[in-house]
Amino acid sequence: METVSCPLCRSNEHRLLFKRRDYTHSVTDDEFHVVKCVKCGFVFVNPRPNIHEIHAYYTDEFYLSHLTAEQLLAETRVRNKAKCAMIGRFNPGRLLDIGCQKGEFLYEAQRNGWQVNGIEFSDKPPNLFHLPIFYGSVEEAPYPADYFDLVTMWAVLEHVHDPRSTLSYIRRVLKKQGRAFVLVPNFNSIPGRLMRHDDVPRHLVMFTPDTFKRMAEEEGFRVVRTVFSNDIFSGSCRGVLNFLYKMLRGESLEEIVAQNRQPGRWSEFSNCVNGTLSNVMLKVDRFDIWLSQYLDHLVNKLGFGFIMTVEIAPHDSRPSTILD
Repeated sequence: METVSCPLCRSNEHRLLFKRRDYTHSVTDDEFHVVKCVKCGFVFVNPRPNIHEIHAYYTDEFYLSHLTAEQLLAETRVRNKAKCAMIGRFNPGRLLDIGCQKGEFLYEAQRNGWQVNGIEFSDKPPNLFHLPIFYGSVEEAPYPADYFDLVTMWAVLEHVHDPRSTLSYIRRVLKKQGRAFVLVPNFNSIPGRLMRHDDVPRHLVMFTPDTFKRMAEEEGFRVVRTVFSNDIFSGSCRGVLNFLYKMLRGESLEEIVAQNRQPGRWSEFSNCVNGTLSNVMLKVDRFDIWLSQYLDHLVNKLGFGFIMTVEIAPHDSRPSTILD
């Protein structure tokens, strides 16, 4: 474990927001501290697994390494369709996907006419489509400056130890008229703040629209637009009424988060209060199912959705030459 300064402003002053265990994959029973920088408001895990230790927290299950190419395409079909729609207004050119896992998005992008390359930090996910993927850190990747028309990072930047360095690398390899799409969770959301949906400790940094904008601008970008949507990854507020009712009934927030995020405990989260089956809880859960579809639409429209995709361009860029 390493103690770090704020990844945004490098301050060493921060305050504890909450502690969270690895409920999703249960690699360890350790508690991790999620802190907020006193100076700039950036949220991050501190102390955290260092760059060598972090690989132990990424299991084969995380990468769905058991799936065949056909199974993977079926599993990710809706997600990849939404990603392709996000970049669909651009003429195909050179595309780099950072954190490309097994190449499933690259495969779909190639089918749409893009010349694709990928970077994957881990050697655990197999290259199922035999695409040009570099395995290692972005700093080691052998791509020249001013080379790519489009760079994508789909739910990746929150995993890296030095997001500034990654954004700086994107700025270097991106053409001046190019674009980058960076999808990250939004900590300024109900799932982020109340429900603690960030996948700690794999999520090392937690952005808000403001902190992402500041970091991107300081690394030479301007924000073109920010989209809040559940089309690519689910960022639903589903379960928020369950959270509130359970808290009113005296359950600790830590225990409620565990029920919500730990595999196999959803029935306890949706049916029980303090470990006992509750008819009132069942009614609350049914109402939550109905409410969440409207609440999700509202928070995304207001800019407080959990999943945000930020389109950025070099700050000195002219109107993109890859636009239709």
